[in-house]
Amino acid sequence: MARPLIGITGYLEPARWADFVREAVISPVTYTRAVERSGGTPVILPPVPLDCVPRLAEGLNGIVFSCGPDLDPRLYGAMQHEQTSPPDRRRDTFELALMRAAIDAGRPFLAVCRGMQALNVVRGGTLIQHLPEALGHDRHAPDPVKMAVHDVQLSAGSKIGQMLGGHASVPTRHHQGVQRLGSGLLAVAWADDQVVEAVPPVPETAAPSALKVMVSLDTFVVATELTSTTSFRLESTVTPVIWTEALPKSPRLCGTKTVDPPSTAVAVPEPSLLML
Repeated sequence: MARPLIGITGYLEPARWADFVREAVISPVTYTRAVERSGGTPVILPPVPLDCVPRLAEGLNGIVFSCGPDLDPRLYGAMQHEQTSPPDRRRDTFELALMRAAIDAGRPFLAVCRGMQALNVVRGGTLIQHLPEALGHDRHAPDPVKMAVHDVQLSAGSKIGQMLGGHASVPTRHHQGVQRLGSGLLAVAWADDQVVEAVPPVPETAAPSALKVMVSLDTFVVATELTSTTSFRLESTVTPVIWTEALPKSPRLCGTKTVDPPSTAVAVPEPSLLML
């Protein structure tokens, strides 16, 4: 069986090799190694013109939306906080368009850290731009370079709750988080300060396709299913993730207008985790 082709969103950053310093497409090697070990073929995706996006969504078997800098607050109708990093508008535009295309085309994807925040914004949600200011502590990113660990509370009816029980310790290093939850998403994991840590879609809004969407607890991915017939595992040192159902068609943002999240959620069993 041919290995599934898995796109991984990358950075465009200055890089040095030999005597050259050039803008380059880069990505942490842990992503590609995890895809390779899991039976996939990794492909790093640079931000490309929007007319390339539909072909990418069509040609890939799955997509990893990786970590990275803060999203442009204007995408969710906010002014930029002084602690929000300068926006990478080229990457923002590309990745949000690719995520919408993946949803609309029924392509499975997983969203990690920045990817989870992008998913919330694509669904019309908003973000807290600086958690230390909002919460009065920096436990989600106490060290500027190293991962920390904190506890999360898990919904007993979610797949991640069935896997790990009511509580788990997870790695963390992020200073932003979900504020208003996007349409069609459901919070199923929270830190002790109530910051949302995982957001599968609301089950009753799911389309009948076999698409699985997975969001990690903060940062690291352990496992995902790419299609209804081909499965593989993504590994890191820690943190299991959530299986979720399919998303409905992606809403489009228009200026600062957003879509309110559903007022109620019904717990519905999620697909089984497949660990190869």
